[in-house]
Amino acid sequence: MTTAASNSLSGLRAKEDNYHKFLTKISAHFPEAAHYLNHEQMQFLDLKAVLADLQRIELGGFSHENVGGRYGRQQLNTPRALTRSHGYLALSRLLQRERRWCGNDVLFDALAGNGTFDRVMQELVVERPKYVGNDVSITMVRQAHRDNRLVFYSDLRTPVLRDGFADYAVSAYGTHHVPPDVRQAFVNAAARRLKAGGTLVIQDFVEGRPTACWYSECIAQFRSCGHNYQHFTRGELGALLLDAGLANVTEHMIYDPFVMPVEPGSSDDAARGHFYAYLIELFALDRLERIAAQERLSGRTLGNLILPYFAMSAQDMDEISRESANVVAEALIERVLTVKNIDGVRCLVAPRVAIAAVGTRPLRISQFPPL
Repeated sequence: MTTAASNSLSGLRAKEDNYHKFLTKISAHFPEAAHYLNHEQMQFLDLKAVLADLQRIELGGFSHENVGGRYGRQQLNTPRALTRSHGYLALSRLLQRERRWCGNDVLFDALAGNGTFDRVMQELVVERPKYVGNDVSITMVRQAHRDNRLVFYSDLRTPVLRDGFADYAVSAYGTHHVPPDVRQAFVNAAARRLKAGGTLVIQDFVEGRPTACWYSECIAQFRSCGHNYQHFTRGELGALLLDAGLANVTEHMIYDPFVMPVEPGSSDDAARGHFYAYLIELFALDRLERIAAQERLSGRTLGNLILPYFAMSAQDMDEISRESANVVAEALIERVLTVKNIDGVRCLVAPRVAIAAVGTRPLRISQFPPL
């Protein structure tokens, strides 16, 4: 850590010891962290209020061990995370629409969780940008640090992180957790972390479609702490980027399937049962887990509950086939959950469809709205 950065952090101790300790620890573990902190602005922040706001945001979310612990462990399991590699690769193509990234670039993950985006990219691409994440769950942040990934614990709307440090920025798989009344402020804040000419991708799921209903219906019903979050309508993500001052904004329908290799010798029914068990663990469906055990639910009964959420309409099929970001083998595109042979390997394919918007920060930075 530089002398200037060290002095800046030392000056914060009297204001809020707990948050000061966090910043000191992260800067000690990740020497590059000080480069991304907004030292000039932090001396004016009420860090006690910053920490209180973060703790309030966490209530009911990933701070619960039943949710953050179970979900986080599955995300830290790289082979499991790679079952969704096609969706992540599509996002990486959108991020690189202006130019290919390199190892000297910086990718900012605005809703990083425990760093899954970087963990997946590490396995899939030869060269990837330096990774800087941010999340509002201390559980997720600590998991990321144990996995040696730089993720800050902050609300992006506060100037803990400086502006203009990232070549690329992304918010994926959790953007629905941002309340509708602060989504514009969140996107503004993510966009401000871009350098001029940088690219931002925001991804989530379309309200009312099967993939979004998996979250709003099934997870909401079968997770003890619920899942009361609103997804996005068509055009909404693009509008957020436009209102944040980004240029060349486009929206895309992304094919985002689970593709899981089937254990040799396993039947199709056993493969489906393994997938259902994985979903229960990944999404922390403790109520469903308890009901399934108590009532000895059959695989057929679980399938009747789960399968409708992993399906695509004819419109979905048409849209993803025309989307250039979806570079997916035709054999992997299925309308319903299917177990099949692909290049000699039996796989379970569970279709999902996401939506993503991409925009570029103009070269004239003065065009941006204030935080």
